Amino acid sequence: KNAMNINLSRREIILLLIVGVCFITLPYFFTRDWTDISFRDTGNIGDTIGGITAPFLSFFGSILVYLASKAQIDAIEQINDQFKDQKIIDNRQNFESTFFNLLSIHHQIIESIDFKPRTFIIKSGSFTSIGEYLSDNDAYREFFDYNDGSLLTSRDVFKVSSELLIKLLKDDLELYKRIATTSYDIPDSKRFLTKFNKIIALEEGEVNFNNIMEISKFQSIYNLIYFELNTDYGHYFRNLYRMIKMVNEKKFVADDIENFKIQYSYTSIIRAQLSDYEIMWLFFNCISDKGREKFKPLLEKYTFLKIIDREDNVVFKFYSQFYKESAFVKD
Repeated sequence: KNAMNINLSRREIILLLIVGVCFITLPYFFTRDWTDISFRDTGNIGDTIGGITAPFLSFFGSILVYLASKAQIDAIEQINDQFKDQKIIDNRQNFESTFFNLLSIHHQIIESIDFKPRTFIIKSGSFTSIGEYLSDNDAYREFFDYNDGSLLTSRDVFKVSSELLIKLLKDDLELYKRIATTSYDIPDSKRFLTKFNKIIALEEGEVNFNNIMEISKFQSIYNLIYFELNTDYGHYFRNLYRMIKMVNEKKFVADDIENFKIQYSYTSIIRAQLSDYEIMWLFFNCISDKGREKFKPLLEKYTFLKIIDREDNVVFKFYSQFYKESAFVKD
């Protein structure tokens, strides 16, 4: 049970067999009359065999020392390999512990989010004109159903706020003739354009990505809604970015292709936790000045926007041009 297994190579086995055969047959050959010299005298035979076998015995001793050293080296290498494997396992476990803790925090952040649409509609100060614009537009009638002071929580906040954001962005594109209008006839278009221009907070600016540049009110429309939810959304997007960035920076294995597959599997876990409306917000967040520099490349690398239907919604179709196609690749 305690015997040590020694693995010999084919060359080593052949060498040992040759030496063994020579050792056994030499006495026979030295007692033959091959020449005029005779070794039949026992003293001469003993001296001859002794002189011959001594080097062989030393040789065999050297072989045994070599085999013992080789077995010891192999054992040390196996132990080192076990330590390396265990280190990889420990690093992976430490990573996953942090990863799933952040994922748990992500869900806690979502559960703590709340929003009263009424406060947005009747907000005083520079945003007063937004309420007038929304109340006069039938496209926002559903949003005004929350004008009774209802408190939205969790993912309902993402749903309502994303729908409002998309409608305002669509108005910007349609009223300024950047896309064909489907919501307004010509008289209404002129009337709503006048009201839209009176929304004090909305200013035009450049949207410049992917070698494409457009002038629109995207950033100011985004800020108009984002700042109402900044306390919750700021925390939400920072934590989400941190999770994806942590996966992106982790080196799991040496091979780059295999490493990306592992990274992609973890980012897929993150993406699976997001509702469709969260991904819609993520889409706009990473075109805005909040995420365009650092966050947007990660969405493109790990295909986070694959659920976005660009053909079904003119807003997504228009702004998707600022992303690399890799952001929308489906499995």
